[in-house]
Amino acid sequence: MESITLDDSTKQSVVKDIGDFLQPSFAQMCQKNGIPWRRGYLLHGPPGTGKTSFVKAIAAYFQLDVYILSLQDSEMDDTELQNIFMTLPQKSIVLVEELDRISVARRKSKEVSFVQNGLEQNDVKFSLCGLLSSLDGFATAEGYILIVTSNRPELLDETLTRPGRIDRKIEFKLSTKASAMKMFVKIYEGKQANVHMLAKRFGDLIPDNKLSLARIQEFLLASNPEDAITRASVHNSNCEDG
Repeated sequence: MESITLDDSTKQSVVKDIGDFLQPSFAQMCQKNGIPWRRGYLLHGPPGTGKTSFVKAIAAYFQLDVYILSLQDSEMDDTELQNIFMTLPQKSIVLVEELDRISVARRKSKEVSFVQNGLEQNDVKFSLCGLLSSLDGFATAEGYILIVTSNRPELLDETLTRPGRIDRKIEFKLSTKASAMKMFVKIYEGKQANVHMLAKRFGDLIPDNKLSLARIQEFLLASNPEDAITRASVHNSNCEDG
C-alpha cells in the first residue's frame, strides 16, 4: 500500500472501510437487517494515475482473489452475467475496468454498446437491465467487493453508479511536486546519502497536475537518482520546445 500515491487519509479510509466489510460481524449485521452484504467502489481519474495498481495493492493487502469482468467480450450475454454474479465467492474482488467505454443507449430496447477508438461497437449481447440485475439482483451472491474504474466518470450512466451499487467514489489525480518527491525518496532512499535534496530537485521539475503516475515512474526507472532528474529535465525541455 505504501507505493500507492493516493493521499494518506483517503487510502487509510478505504482500507478501514474494506477491513470493516470483511469482518464476520459486518456480515451478521447485514443479514440481521436485511441489507445485501456487498460493497462497491468507483475509482476515477485520468489514465495512468494508479487506479488498477490500487486494486492490486488492496487485493494483496487483504489477500483477496480478483476476478476481472470483461464486458467487451462478445459472448457476454445476460445469462452469462447472471451466472457469474450468482457464483462469486465471498471475500473476493470483481474488477470492471474503464466502465466509461460503455455507451448506454436510451432507447426502448435498452441496448448496450461500447465506444472504442471513437467508434461504437454494437455486437454486445447483454442488456442494461441484465447488467443492473446481475449487480444486485435477488440471486446475486453476497460478500464480494465490486470495483469499477473510469477515466471519464461523467460519461457513466447514473443507474450504474447510484448508492447501493457504488458506495464510494474515489478520485485519482495527476501527480504533484509533493507526490513526485515522495515517490523519489521511496525508490532511492538508502542508495544515496543526499536523497532528500535530490528529491527536491526532482520535484521542482514536475509541474503540478500535469503528469500521470505512470509518467513519473518512467523517469524513476533510471538506475540512479541523477539519471532520473536528467530524464525529467529532458522531458520538460521537449515540452517547452514543442
